[in-house]
Amino acid sequence: DIRLRSIRPTIWSCSSKAKSLDGITVASFSRVVSSLLRQVNVDALYHGNISLSDAKEAETLIHRSITSPDSTILPRKKMSSQQVIKLPLTQENQIVIAPTKDANEPNTAVEVYFQVDTDCIKKRVLVDLLEHILYEPLFDALRTKEQFGYQVSCGIRWTFGVIGMSFRVVTACKSAREATDRLHKF
Repeated sequence: DIRLRSIRPTIWSCSSKAKSLDGITVASFSRVVSSLLRQVNVDALYHGNISLSDAKEAETLIHRSITSPDSTILPRKKMSSQQVIKLPLTQENQIVIAPTKDANEPNTAVEVYFQVDTDCIKKRVLVDLLEHILYEPLFDALRTKEQFGYQVSCGIRWTFGVIGMSFRVVTACKSAREATDRLHKF
């Protein structure tokens, strides 16, 4: 996801992740996983059509499994934090272009991302409401009436405590510039 790689300083591309698997054996994988699982911290939400006693039983089961002699609880202070770059407020757009790996690929994908603010319930609800207000008119105008692309959407983006909103077009009949300009016009 190019958007994530643009706003997260420590995220790796899929191809980098795949390359890092070179030379891994089942034995080395098992050692790493065993080591990681001894340091697991669990935040759990158990909800639905259940009784309080069932929820308490699940809590006991989870707690017992992570506090057994073979595991250790990772204190919240030792959990890694996820950093997200705050995009500057400018009149100019920040444009990231990623060329296709397949020269014969006819599709163009454009995502216009607006970083809103740090997460809080009020802002999240307002951006969620904005998404519901804009989704149908965006789809109707660009996809249904103008046949601009075969995939047209907008949606809220929540990235490690930062709220944003994206507008996306995937098309085989328009250029990236045309798709970007049309999204900005909308």
